[in-house]
Amino acid sequence: WVKLADKSIAALRAWRTDQLRERVLWGRAWTDTGFAFTHEDGTPYHPAQVTARFERIVLGGSAPPEQLPANVSCTYGLTETGMVTYVPPGIEKPGSCGLASPGFEVSVVQPGTDLPLPPGEPGEILMRSPGMMKEYWRNPEATAQAIRDGWLHTGDLGNLDAEGYLYVADRRDDLIVSGGENVYPAEVESALLAFPGIEECAV
Repeated sequence: WVKLADKSIAALRAWRTDQLRERVLWGRAWTDTGFAFTHEDGTPYHPAQVTARFERIVLGGSAPPEQLPANVSCTYGLTETGMVTYVPPGIEKPGSCGLASPGFEVSVVQPGTDLPLPPGEPGEILMRSPGMMKEYWRNPEATAQAIRDGWLHTGDLGNLDAEGYLYVADRRDDLIVSGGENVYPAEVESALLAFPGIEECAV
């Protein structure tokens, strides 16, 4: 089933991505299911054709691009935690994954020392919440490495602004050090996507 924007429920007798795609494209549906939007010949819809048919789209899973349609907002979360941050409706913070969700605390610290960093300074993202995971199943070593002093070390890099909005840069393991400078693949991707003629890229 899918929940429509008018609060009604549209039931599907069997899982058919073509039916769900049709309802989303020509109706006003809400779904958290992932699938590809393609024409009958298999060619993909342009993203603008899809986003224009939604009242609200929420992104998650990677660092967001700087420029997004007005009806697209971002969240940040992990399997271990659920949704850690969100962008409140009506707030425009390009590139941000939002404020800490109710019940969550978010901090950005210096990797290796866990010392809190001032606003705008990039570091490792930490979070804690009564609702986060207790441990990795039968893996005390991984648990001890990830959870220290009650804070979950996400392995993600980012920064907080003065208002507490989170900006995610990249995975710590993906960081490229070149000439003594930190280079984030997501920033390189955003720069490339700004060029006309480039629709998608990966670094």
